[in-house]
Amino acid sequence: LAWNLTAFGSFQAADHYQSGSAGLGLMLGAWGAMSVDITQAHSQHYSQDSQNGQRWRIRYSKALNTGTSLNMTSEEYATDGYSGLADTLNTWCDGHRGCRYNPSGSYTLRQKNRTSVYLSQSLGSTGYLSLNGSRQTYHNDRSGNSSWGAGYNTLLWGRAYLSLNWSRNQSTDRHGRTTNDTMTSLYV
Repeated sequence: LAWNLTAFGSFQAADHYQSGSAGLGLMLGAWGAMSVDITQAHSQHYSQDSQNGQRWRIRYSKALNTGTSLNMTSEEYATDGYSGLADTLNTWCDGHRGCRYNPSGSYTLRQKNRTSVYLSQSLGSTGYLSLNGSRQTYHNDRSGNSSWGAGYNTLLWGRAYLSLNWSRNQSTDRHGRTTNDTMTSLYV
């Protein structure tokens, strides 16, 4: 398309689920790139009426000559009737006994908003550093999730790599109780 625009779309179909997406991407030259898309979904969770919903998403990406890369995504679920493919099918399927009703899927959270940021920095021959964060809220619940993370990766020698990662997750359940989990990992 003209004006550095790209149009894109997709369609998903499965038992109990159909969705279609359409969007536009825009190259911003030295300012990076961004895209906006909308998804319309029709789904039916186990033992519930079918429902329709929309999700809007905006994405931004920028790479600098300094080796820095920034990616941001914000998703707004315009109606509480929106459900993704996996969320829908998980209410019908139990991975241990085949596809049938999964009791843990009977209460399904309806996403309201999800925002995430990812930043990485190349450190040349000494590896690269990454930082990330995200926040998720729900329509039908006061629960939410916030997570933060940092990682360092480098080549040690030959084909051996070292990866050091730290992450923290804060979750609030539907009763307002908050839990915090922190994990540190080292892989060689």
